[in-house]
Amino acid sequence: MACTSLGSVHAQAPAPGIWRCGNAYTNQPDPSQNCQQLESSTITVIEGTRVQQNGAPVATGARKLADVQISTAEQQRRDARSRQILQAELDRLLLQQRSLRAQWAQADEAEKTRLRLPLERLEADVAAVKREMPP
Repeated sequence: MACTSLGSVHAQAPAPGIWRCGNAYTNQPDPSQNCQQLESSTITVIEGTRVQQNGAPVATGARKLADVQISTAEQQRRDARSRQILQAELDRLLLQQRSLRAQWAQADEAEKTRLRLPLERLEADVAAVKREMPP
């Protein structure tokens, strides 16, 4: 009789291996959960990334802003090109603004209501481009 009770205790212990209990994987299944033993297969362990001890991680090949040197002549060329682009944009906006103001001057009240929003938008755009222009 002692042999049967030991046999029943041994039968209740789960077989060694990996078990899937819902979304969890374990080698010690909980009898109260619906666990299924997975077929044995090769287990792959992927080592995680290591955290740097001295602060924020720095990407390989990343350069600090101070390391980037631009010659004075190159910077002057960039500034001149920037000025040209902003001036062209300002000229285009001023031309549109003059055109809308001419339409405004000859418009009736209904037409002025329709033109008010585009004219205000153009005036805001002109002011923004003027702020961006270098002195």
